[in-house]
Amino acid sequence: MKGYISLLWSCFILATLSILVGIISKITGSVVFGLIPLSYVRFTGICLLYAIALSLVQISLSKKE
Repeated sequence: MKGYISLLWSCFILATLSILVGIISKITGSVVFGLIPLSYVRFTGICLLYAIALSLVQISLSKKE
């Protein structure tokens, strides 16, 4: 699976950035891109679920017997 590591890291980086922007916007009360802080938390969840799915695919492909 070419580019797996870079795809996985990009998911983790996007999730981290999203949760940080959500926390900062919740604390300061500012609105970034017209989104509420819950939207950033939802996006973080989607990124992390995608990373988990990629990890499970890699595990299942490496366990061929």
